[in-house]
Amino acid sequence: MVLAADARRAQKALVFCNTVSACRAVEHRCAEAGVATVCYHGDMPIAARKEAIAGFAGASGAPASEGGQPVMVCTDLAARGLDFPGTVDHVINFDFPLNPIDYLHRTGRTARAGAPGRVTSLIAGRDRVLARRIEWALQHGEPLDALSSDKEVLPPSLAHQQRPSAASAARRAAPAAGGPPRRYGAAALAPRGSRGPAAGGAYGSGRSASGGGGAAAGTAGSGSGPYGSGGGASKAPARPGGAGKAKAGPAGGRPVTPRGLRGAARIQAMNERAAAGQPERQARMEKKRRLKGKYEEGK
Repeated sequence: MVLAADARRAQKALVFCNTVSACRAVEHRCAEAGVATVCYHGDMPIAARKEAIAGFAGASGAPASEGGQPVMVCTDLAARGLDFPGTVDHVINFDFPLNPIDYLHRTGRTARAGAPGRVTSLIAGRDRVLARRIEWALQHGEPLDALSSDKEVLPPSLAHQQRPSAASAARRAAPAAGGPPRRYGAAALAPRGSRGPAAGGAYGSGRSASGGGGAAAGTAGSGSGPYGSGGGASKAPARPGGAGKAKAGPAGGRPVTPRGLRGAARIQAMNERAAAGQPERQARMEKKRRLKGKYEEGK
């Protein structure tokens, strides 16, 4: 409908496509709608290109007599280096340009030397980032040539708000050379009041279930085995006034939360089971070796 209106008003319109196949598809659709068109792309010979420019400029009467002023369907080959006689009234981006430089060259075909002009762009989902940045730059008077279609690359005026890359975030999260590893999670967020030493040499504190304020100290245990190592915690009797449960961690370390204690106790239990079943597994393996030796001797 837009192209038909331009043709009826004898206005010159350029339809830009990113590929030759898109040019042919637009030309075919315009022919079905009765809109006269001429093509200009790299697959055309030089003579055909000159004929297309002459028809678009109005020097050739055949296309104009069939459907009025012909519409030129072209690639970026027509965005620069060509001198069209007269003015171009309307530029249509059927395919949105891939970079801001092509956008500048395409839209620069209209509104020259103080003449009026229009630009219409069809925007797909993959074009939203660049299209929104071009719109923002035009509203704020920013240059277009430094814009990028990459989400991670902000315009130059907003470069100070650049989000850190994955590599820099990993470097910040890595421990300093020669220093202790950084702790994250619930253990690192434990209240400062629970980090002091309690009686018995373990770190932790207890809270009375009845609100009485009796404190209990826990003892720390540790275990090692094929599944790793972990610190265990034991319950301690509370003082008169309430029953409490101690929250304890490895000696010399930060306090751990009840969730961390459950994980440490689970690791310790796995290590104990593995240590207890080791002699039994060795006996089974020895029995299999003896049976295998007897079987081979019998053969």
